[in-house]
Amino acid sequence: MYLTLQNILDDANFLIVKEKKEEARRSEASGALYNTLLSYVGHLSKQVSVDRNTLQARLLQVGISASDPSGTQNIVRIYEKALRAQQQLSQLEKESKDPNKLLLNELNEVYLKALISFYITLNYASMKQYHENFALCQHTITEIENCLDFVEKNLLTKFSGATEVRNDLQHRVLPEVLKSKALAHAKILQQEIAQIQ
Repeated sequence: MYLTLQNILDDANFLIVKEKKEEARRSEASGALYNTLLSYVGHLSKQVSVDRNTLQARLLQVGISASDPSGTQNIVRIYEKALRAQQQLSQLEKESKDPNKLLLNELNEVYLKALISFYITLNYASMKQYHENFALCQHTITEIENCLDFVEKNLLTKFSGATEVRNDLQHRVLPEVLKSKALAHAKILQQEIAQIQ
């Protein structure tokens, strides 16, 4: 569905650019209309890209945990695409006078960064690189705390999207990071004990 919508938006963008070139020969006044249409289609395209990539990553993350972190590299790659699209969307909406929209865009960016950090952490766990995993767990916990603080500080709990972010981080991501951190710490201690003996 999202891919079809993305294709439609790409076609619309192409047609608007083509029509704008033809119309520019006839009248300069119509340029503003075409620029508005291009801006709107660009905005929709970025929003669809964020939604599509986030949905795709969520579908891939089913069954991934600290005890079975295989497949995290693909999830990181897709969340990074979603983050880039979200940052471009935020750039397009900088001129927006709606402070709630700006806050939600910033929340989405902070949330995606926390998720990327989380899945990178799990990836290091799957590669049995425990020292790096332990350090990244600390970083991920900081990212999660930053996101949760952002929600609380900006009183975003009244928005359903912010509540979902908070619940996901508190009830799914943070416990998994703490579990991964504990496993990494235990493995590091085991390795050190083995070296001593």
